[in-house]
Amino acid sequence: MTKNKLFQLFGLLIVAAVIISLPACKKTVLGCMDSVACNYSDTVTEDNGSCTYPEENYDCSGGCVNDQDGDGVCDENEVPGCMDATAFNYNEEATDGDGSCQYAASIMANTWNVSSQCTGMIIGNILPAEITIIEGASEGDLILDLGAGVTINGTIESDGSITIPAQDVGFDMITLSVSGNGQLDSETSASINVNFSSIFINDDCVLTLTM
Repeated sequence: MTKNKLFQLFGLLIVAAVIISLPACKKTVLGCMDSVACNYSDTVTEDNGSCTYPEENYDCSGGCVNDQDGDGVCDENEVPGCMDATAFNYNEEATDGDGSCQYAASIMANTWNVSSQCTGMIIGNILPAEITIIEGASEGDLILDLGAGVTINGTIESDGSITIPAQDVGFDMITLSVSGNGQLDSETSASINVNFSSIFINDDCVLTLTM
């Protein structure tokens, strides 16, 4: 073997040794390195700030972290209330029925305490401290029985709104025109605004009813 070939072989051996001793080049993989992120990848070598996270109370697939009743509304987002549209305290935003529903029919066949505030003295003095509300001939009809044969007809809607249509009512030998409206606030409280009028009287009264 010639001297030149020996030098060439020796040079190749040196180059091979250098190549073998060099660390292997690693390919840079950009992405998310946060293991709690939705788009985490264990193959990423350099974080590029692209991590994404689920909304509060949800997991990465869009499902609730906590949903005890399985209705698709996360427990933390539930809105308690009455979900029965026929109840007067129905809450259209409620997602979790809490047994709080109250119904207009509950106003019937009960004796109510009455607190009257009237603009004039006459009607306020002759209104009783108690009235009985009874059911009328048709569903939703009611009768305010003030005693002594004095009754006022009205209606109540499923939302608890009360209407007193214009009618003539006899009070102690006086005939008055009566009309008004009100609201059932709960199954044990209501308020009714009533106007009593005649040739000589024009009296507005707020009747606060409680049981």
